[in-house]
Amino acid sequence: AMHTPTIFMLAAGLAGADDFALGGSVILAFISNTVDAHIANVTGGKRVRGADEVGVKATSTEDIDLIAGALAVAIGSTGIGAANTTIDMTNTVTAYIGASSRVDVLGNLGLSVLATSSEDILTIAGGGGVGSTAGIAGSATINLITQNTSAYIGQGADINADSLSADPNVKVRATSTTDMLSIAGVITGAGTAAVGLGADVAVINKTTEA
Repeated sequence: AMHTPTIFMLAAGLAGADDFALGGSVILAFISNTVDAHIANVTGGKRVRGADEVGVKATSTEDIDLIAGALAVAIGSTGIGAANTTIDMTNTVTAYIGASSRVDVLGNLGLSVLATSSEDILTIAGGGGVGSTAGIAGSATINLITQNTSAYIGQGADINADSLSADPNVKVRATSTTDMLSIAGVITGAGTAAVGLGADVAVINKTTEA
């Protein structure tokens, strides 16, 4: 089982006025995925047989790019610009052989139970506010990631890995990687007062078990 989404989202806001200008942009990405590969309910007189290899593999690979920008320019008074990107992502990736299942592997490559998850995330938020009296700008990137990755052989499973020419492998492996670049920036300018605030928040909860 394989899940390989590529997501690109872009939001931009631009405002200009003589007296008061307000510009904003927001990107909200709510992502929930379940990737499951398994052999189960192979009991009684039933067996799964592989002539060379038996592979149970679940893979999730996500490429996510979010870019939000806003600029407000007021010639006479106040310009306010704000931008935000938010990701709320929950992924569950599971590969397993169920309890009491029966599997025979007769080749050199053996048995592989592999769960793999990876995320490549880029989030950028930029806000600009320019005014003759006041310039105010804010930006925030918020990344909330929950990742559960597991690979296992259930209790009581009967695994027979045999080869006449070599000792076949039995691999049970869970792997989880995250590559993230998150940037929040502001530009402000004013004749009297300029205020800028940028915030970059990441909360990552991962459980990886094999």
